[in-house]
Amino acid sequence: MATVTPNGAGPLKPVHGTPVQGAAVADEAEKRSGKVDVSEEGGLALGGYDCMSYHVPGASSPVLGVPEHEVTTFNVLQGNVRYRFASRENAQAFQRSHLKEVAPRFGGFCALAVAKNALLHSNPEAWCLGADQALFLFCCDAAKQAWQRDAEKNRADAEDAWPALASFVSPPPTAQRACCASCACCAKRADDAKTAAASGA
Repeated sequence: MATVTPNGAGPLKPVHGTPVQGAAVADEAEKRSGKVDVSEEGGLALGGYDCMSYHVPGASSPVLGVPEHEVTTFNVLQGNVRYRFASRENAQAFQRSHLKEVAPRFGGFCALAVAKNALLHSNPEAWCLGADQALFLFCCDAAKQAWQRDAEKNRADAEDAWPALASFVSPPPTAQRACCASCACCAKRADDAKTAAASGA
C-alpha cells in the first residue's frame, strides 16, 4: 500500500484514488504493477479493447469496449487509467476481479520486449494466455510467435526485468513503436511511412 510523508506538506497526489496531501510513495507491489501502456489521449488502456473478452473460453480475438461501459482505475504512479468493456456485465466482472488477474501482464507492454529489457507499445490484437490464464500482449504476431517458442524462459526473463522497467519516471519515458522480434513488420511500417511522405499522402 502507498504511504504518505508525515508532515502533510506538498501537493495533492492520488493514493489508490484518494487525494492526499504530501509526497505519495508507492510500495514495491504498486511499482511493479503501476505503469500501464495507455493511449496518449486520456489514459485509455488496451486501445479500448475489453480486457475481459480475452478470458472468454475459446476466444480467438478481443472485443472492443464502448465509452458507456468504462471503468477508471487509479494508481499512485500513473493516476487515472481507463478500461472499456463491451457490456455492463463485463465491467462489473472487472470491478469484482483483482486487476492483476485480468489485466495484461507487464502493464500491457509487449511481453517479449520486456523480456529483452525494453518497453514497446503492444498491439491489443497480438496476444496469448499463459497456462495460468495470465494475459500477454505483443507488438506484432512475430513477437508473439518468438515468445511462444520458449515461453517459460521468456516469461522468467520478463519477470526479472519488469520491476526496473515498471519504476515510474516523471515524465514517463516514451515507449517506442518498434518491433522486438526478428521480423520485418516494423521495417515495413517505416518503409510505408517514407513512401507516404514522399507521395505527399
